[in-house]
Amino acid sequence: MIHPSSVNAKNSKMDSPYMVFHELVRTTKVFIRDTTPVPPLALVLFGGALQVGDVDFPMPGADAVIVVDDWIKCQMSAPAQRLLLEVRAALDGILKRKIKRPEVPLTAAACKLLDAVVHLISEDVNT
Repeated sequence: MIHPSSVNAKNSKMDSPYMVFHELVRTTKVFIRDTTPVPPLALVLFGGALQVGDVDFPMPGADAVIVVDDWIKCQMSAPAQRLLLEVRAALDGILKRKIKRPEVPLTAAACKLLDAVVHLISEDVNT
């Protein structure tokens, strides 16, 4: 449950079924505070471990699944699945290289990929 003092406490409808939080507190109940809705695309690109899953209830144009962290299922087309898995691998590589050698500037290709990801997630949030 979202803590009553949280900005999102009075939000009756969230933009996403998923949310991240900064703090878990116990007062009269267990609450979360400092919450932010997170679009499914951001979870696929920046969340936990990814697996290719099975489609439980096929929908037109959505014949593939990516499972994030063994529990969040995102259904999509097979071409979108392949592309997202490639983008996630590239993002993981960029992050690993930057952590290992923070003084080394990002390549032009890495910057273009990051710009594209920011644009995609921004569009996902705004729709």
